[in-house]
Amino acid sequence: MIPDPGSVGEMSDVRLSLCMIVRDEAEMLPAFLEHVHGLWDELVVVDTGSVDETVSILEAAGARVSYRAWDDDFSAARNASLDAARGAWIAFFDADERVSPELCAQLRALVDAPESDIGAATVVMQNQLPAGHVHAAPLLRVFRNDPEVRFKHRIHEDISGAVSTYLGRTGHQLATLSGV
Repeated sequence: MIPDPGSVGEMSDVRLSLCMIVRDEAEMLPAFLEHVHGLWDELVVVDTGSVDETVSILEAAGARVSYRAWDDDFSAARNASLDAARGAWIAFFDADERVSPELCAQLRALVDAPESDIGAATVVMQNQLPAGHVHAAPLLRVFRNDPEVRFKHRIHEDISGAVSTYLGRTGHQLATLSGV
């Protein structure tokens, strides 16, 4: 079901909104956009003051870019992107992250599944560390679009409490995706 248009914009058949916050990410964006090609139906970006080619790169890729002055509040910036999203599902990634083809396929399958009981999903975040070490951990990065699901905390923004409340309220389940 697509969310209430009064809370997330006009009704549409947008299944997945990829939401981002950016500032001076022109160097990172080409590789990021290559890795998320085919993933999103809508790319919603909040720019917090870029002075490089970030905005033009994103607009050329089809993004809807809005501006929000940076006020040292990551949650407020992320929530501005959620407020503009029209998709039934939200995914959020940063320009320095690379989404694997396997994760793209898993995410598309999740959001395109009719009548799924899944309401949110974790993905595997894999960080390459010095000396060849790798740290992998599940991170909540995908959830159904709901006006009550919003980030909190100015720094180290967190969506998990709001998603947990949403899952309890709706009876939806949390999925664990294996894609990196």
